Amino acid sequence: MLQEHRTNQRTTWTRKQMTTMRNIWTALLLLATTPALLAIAGAPVEEVKRIPFFAQVTVRPDGTADVGDIAGIKDSIATFVRTKIAATKFIPGKKDGKPGAASTEMRGLVVLVPSGAEEYEISLQGISLAPRSIDLPPPRYPRGASRYGNENAVLLLIRIKADGKVAPVKVLESTSVAFVKPTLDQARKWRFEPQLFDGVPVEIEVPILVAFGSGSVSVPTAAFECVWDELRPRAEGQACLLDGLTVIKSI
Repeated sequence: MLQEHRTNQRTTWTRKQMTTMRNIWTALLLLATTPALLAIAGAPVEEVKRIPFFAQVTVRPDGTADVGDIAGIKDSIATFVRTKIAATKFIPGKKDGKPGAASTEMRGLVVLVPSGAEEYEISLQGISLAPRSIDLPPPRYPRGASRYGNENAVLLLIRIKADGKVAPVKVLESTSVAFVKPTLDQARKWRFEPQLFDGVPVEIEVPILVAFGSGSVSVPTAAFECVWDELRPRAEGQACLLDGLTVIKSI
């Protein structure tokens, strides 16, 4: 059921408690322990490189992962990522308390640190597992909302159905009620790839943050305690929030 967000509901967020969301997305988990050394022929040794990648994975009941297609990287870097992920234990999804094989999307960063001529130390950071978004149209910025400050946010709990559509959502928190309705209106139009469990699409609940501002993405730090849907596999230490949306106010 969709719960009404009351205008007199007390919020526990303050703008002073809001920090950049990018710090959370890029620091969900430090996966690599000792960086490996990688030679990249013809690569100029310059600054540290951070390369985002996406992969289709299936986390088995024992926590090991089978890696499918990888996007964003190739050749020796893709081989390193496959090897590293294959040697990593994840927390498997469960149904009625019993682990199963859960298929989802993995995202993360390959970090290359120069160590010599055409050589880099390579490691992985920010590894997270989450359903892949297909279409997330952002909400419209409310008219006259500037009086509520430059940075605002709405935290939702959404239900991704077995067909990838988003069922009625619940508002967990918001900095201002003015931003709730436009967020809910668009959230019902969102689409995801369904979560698979033992090869069968299942329904899951996930929290997602929509931030409104002038380009600085923000999240609350004190008010929200994530509760994982047990059907979702995850990396050790991963935050349960999905990557969020930013609505930038037009000038």
